[in-house]
Parts: sequence; C-alpha cells; structure tokens
Amino acid sequence: MNPCDQQDAPRSELDSTISLRPEHNPVVRNLGNSKSLRAAVDAQCAHCMGCTAEHLEPGFRDEIRDCSAPACPLWNFRPYQRSA
Repeated sequence: MNPCDQQDAPRSELDSTISLRPEHNPVVRNLGNSKSLRAAVDAQCAHCMGCTAEHLEPGFRDEIRDCSAPACPLWNFRPYQRSA
C-alpha cells in the first residue's frame, strides 16, 4: 500500500483526549439517564458553555465553576463547584 493513500491524519493530543471519552461528556451522560436531575443540570450547564453530544469545549468544567450568570436558576446547583 502506498503511504500517500492513507488518510490517517495525526490528531492532536487534546482532540484525542476529549473526543474519545464520551463518558466524560455530561450531554451524552444525560441522554442515557433521563430521570436524573443531577445529570440534567450537568448537561444544561455544559451545553450553556458550548458542549454538544459530539463536542466538548476544552476547559468547560472551569467555565462552569466560574460561571458569571448568577441570575440563572441553575447557578446555585451548577456542577464542579469547589467545596467550601
């Protein structure tokens, strides 16, 4: 086989870490656990920060932790808060 025929482009380390771990995606976890309020809140916060079932925003946990929308009804319940 000719090496030029191979379509395998190297993926960045960040892309492979994020995209190959769907169990770390709150949006995907919520799809399989529709009765969990915690999963729904986690998924909504992740979605608000730009995550989808196919894509995780790098640093989304920090963005949720530092959320600047205290008027949001879920703000007090958002995940990834530091323990007091």
